[in-house]
Amino acid sequence: MAKSTVSEWDVVADNNTRINGVNIDENCPPSAINNAIREVMAQVKQWKDGYTDSVTGNKVYQSLTVDDIDIKGVIKVNNTAGNDGQVIVSKGSLNSPVWENLNLGTMAYQDSNAVNITGGSVKTTGDLNVTGGLKLDNNLGTNGQVLTSKGSSGTPQWSSVSIPNSYTKAESDATNEAQNTKINANTAKVSNATHTGDVTGSTTLTIGTGKVTEAKLASNSVTASKIASNAVGASEIATNAVGNAEVATNAIKASELYVSGNGNTSQYLRADGDGTFTWATPSGTGASTSYNGTKTYSLYSTSGAKNVNTTVSGIKTGTSNQNSLSGTWRIMGAVFNYDTGTTIGSTTYYLYLIVRIS
Repeated sequence: MAKSTVSEWDVVADNNTRINGVNIDENCPPSAINNAIREVMAQVKQWKDGYTDSVTGNKVYQSLTVDDIDIKGVIKVNNTAGNDGQVIVSKGSLNSPVWENLNLGTMAYQDSNAVNITGGSVKTTGDLNVTGGLKLDNNLGTNGQVLTSKGSSGTPQWSSVSIPNSYTKAESDATNEAQNTKINANTAKVSNATHTGDVTGSTTLTIGTGKVTEAKLASNSVTASKIASNAVGASEIATNAVGNAEVATNAIKASELYVSGNGNTSQYLRADGDGTFTWATPSGTGASTSYNGTKTYSLYSTSGAKNVNTTVSGIKTGTSNQNSLSGTWRIMGAVFNYDTGTTIGSTTYYLYLIVRIS
């Protein structure tokens, strides 16, 4: 080998017999010595500054062993400074290192035999596939043990679970019989612990008087089906609580009044003075609408004032004694004032509603 670069030098001195073609072997000519020295100086300089190896074609630089390296500028690998956050990654002894992104986001990227989690928590949204042993505090547990939580502040532990053997039929029957006995004994109870407060008693429980207040009733919970017949009387209804707004249209008929029957078209409803009513026929005989029904007339002023329910006969209508009315009539009401009537000119008239009764 011509030994044209430092990389071709041999670590065994006797093997270095030439340097870039200059003979430096034993018994070499004296003229080769100065040439060899000059070649050594050139190759050392080249090695220091870097060069392209003629054999490998790779750049060759000297290596340094130092305590500290103070870098003032940038570090370039293959003449590139890399991107922000990248690291230099070795590619082995035959290739130059390169700039690469540091990927530590997944365990798959890391060495599965050297992943140590010293803080935080491990979360997974998929399956946790354990192909080896699962150690807790460096303990694999024993066959059949289960993983038992020790709460938020302790490491889970491997624990043994004691599961009783299956019952025999006799043991199962005995257990069922004991349970049934307890159930029957509880069902047969006729008394409870003594209650006090709103509900009292030990066997028959009683709700105290006035304990069920409006606040204890749900809205619209008291319907007609929950009110006993005749349970709501006058004393249960507040004064003026039932007004027009509370009575449906046409809801009050004869059946809702304290009166017997519906009466007829010739009767009127008369108060009896004791809270009851009576369908009454106006006094007199033969009151009937067959006598031309009800009419209004203005009577002579000389007739004077007439009182309601007064019976009159032989009356006349108009102002000139015409249209004499036969029969007996009852005054049912007056249009004008009963006592004074109404005066037109010098004549006073009395206008009444009269009904013929005979």
